[in-house]
Amino acid sequence: MRANSDVLVSGVANVTGSVTSVVTGAVIAVFVLFFFLKEGRSIWQWFVRLAPRGARVRINEAGIRGWVTLGGYTRTQILVAFVDAVGIAVGALILGIPLALPIGVLVFLFSFIPIVGAFISGAVAVLVALVDQGPGTALIMLGIVLLVQQIEGNVLQPWLQGNALSLHPIAILLAVTAGTGIAGILGALFAVPIVAVINTVMLYFTGHDKYPHLATDINRPGGPPGALEAAISASWHKETEGDGVVVDDGSPTSGSAEEAATAVPARPVAAAGTADGEER
Repeated sequence: MRANSDVLVSGVANVTGSVTSVVTGAVIAVFVLFFFLKEGRSIWQWFVRLAPRGARVRINEAGIRGWVTLGGYTRTQILVAFVDAVGIAVGALILGIPLALPIGVLVFLFSFIPIVGAFISGAVAVLVALVDQGPGTALIMLGIVLLVQQIEGNVLQPWLQGNALSLHPIAILLAVTAGTGIAGILGALFAVPIVAVINTVMLYFTGHDKYPHLATDINRPGGPPGALEAAISASWHKETEGDGVVVDDGSPTSGSAEEAATAVPARPVAAAGTADGEER
């Protein structure tokens, strides 16, 4: 009896600890997300101003291009995952396979894992059809899964994504494998976008700008071109004005970011294979 009570107490303690960890993690995630959404640009500018003055513009421009790559990848994957989930779930529903909605949700989630995600979710749909209605229905379900995935992989995804990633399939496979080994399912989800962002940033630093139009786009993420130094200077003065300390960062201290953008236009990065005249 005493042994059973010890096991029961230990189980309750483990469950309580797990619930506490989940709740704590959720609260922290919501807290961090709120400030990222509210003050994301200020946080990024604080990070940029830690760099030497001569490197700040290039770091800021590279970061903006990495962010654009991440946004494009995310939007594309959400739409592709939605199309996959709807197509396979509707096929399962027409065939009378149970759990059609959960299968659609599973397909949607696993579509964010390149290469292996589609295989796993499709296999689950086929196995459910096999167990419930036999080999004939399972073969039809397999045909539906392959049809949806072929349309997604050969038509929809290339059309939407284009050159957004510029990653070889082997690089994607290795990234997913490494991410899975390091952080499990979360690593598999985030490996490809992280590698894509790093690829875009490194290409910019080596003179290959994937988004040359951003050099003159005043509505781009991260603020208009030429406004970085004014924003950094404003942040220095905002932090020190309460103490009566004047910080000379060598940056303009008057005028808005838009005025700075007009007065100091950004120079676009030279295209790949051409001479790059900007400071390295």
